[in-house]
Amino acid sequence: MSAARSGVRRPAGRAGDTASLGPPAVPPAVVGLLAAIGSDDTGIRVLASAVSEFPSVAARLLMLANSAWSAPARPITSVHDACLRLGLRVVRSVSLAMAVARPFDPNRCRGFDVVRYWSTALLTAEGAALLSSRLLPHDPDCDEGTLRSAGLLHNLGLLWLADRWPLFTSEALSAAASGACLEDALHASVGMDHREAAGALGRAWGLPAPLVAAMRYHATPGYRGDHWRVAAACGLASSLAERLERAPEGPADVEGLDPADLVDPGAVGEMWTALAARRESVAALTTCLFGEASLRR
Repeated sequence: MSAARSGVRRPAGRAGDTASLGPPAVPPAVVGLLAAIGSDDTGIRVLASAVSEFPSVAARLLMLANSAWSAPARPITSVHDACLRLGLRVVRSVSLAMAVARPFDPNRCRGFDVVRYWSTALLTAEGAALLSSRLLPHDPDCDEGTLRSAGLLHNLGLLWLADRWPLFTSEALSAAASGACLEDALHASVGMDHREAAGALGRAWGLPAPLVAAMRYHATPGYRGDHWRVAAACGLASSLAERLERAPEGPADVEGLDPADLVDPGAVGEMWTALAARRESVAALTTCLFGEASLRR
């Protein structure tokens, strides 16, 4: 439906103009949760304490720990025991995903697939984290926690646009499904693409600079500004995750997926194999978390 036929004036926002799009307030404890998740030294007890600051997140972790996906031998009734059952990797990813998702409600945006969105985000986080051991000697930003958080947050601009401008974002998604470039379609309908929106949102929320760089520049192979390795690692992981989503049973065709020459060619194939092995579990996890519930909790 066009803006003229719908009677709704097309938004006037332009790249970086967060005021015109009205970014939601950052959830109060997200910064603390990011610190706990981002530290490789954080143990289960500290992470469980940080998660407990988010009752809705804690409830979801308890639900997940008691679900068929986890299949516990006995009922789990405490956040600490839920974290022990699920493990640090899952708790870090799920906690951050649930915390940052809370301010957004993309359900009015026709064509926005919540389960696929978060499945791709979680798989990107897995892929980015796999790169930490290879990149850490070259860049202290590239610890596992930072790369995992960058992967989870990399596409947050699309979630924001789907919440803030559901009609126009739906138009862009429909055009992209028909073969158009999503970035161009979003520029035409909203005034900025999802990567520009993500960077603007990250700055408005005061997120750490490496995460903002990844959110804004993960799909810009020529970017060599501050924290470029974090952005490039996130971009490589995102490319792998999106390709797996499109063709999960396809061959491991990874040629050209690392235009920044971040790692040796063999590492890309290894990442593909590792992510392909985790894809079904991540998809089941995402369905369990987001399949039947609204993002506005």
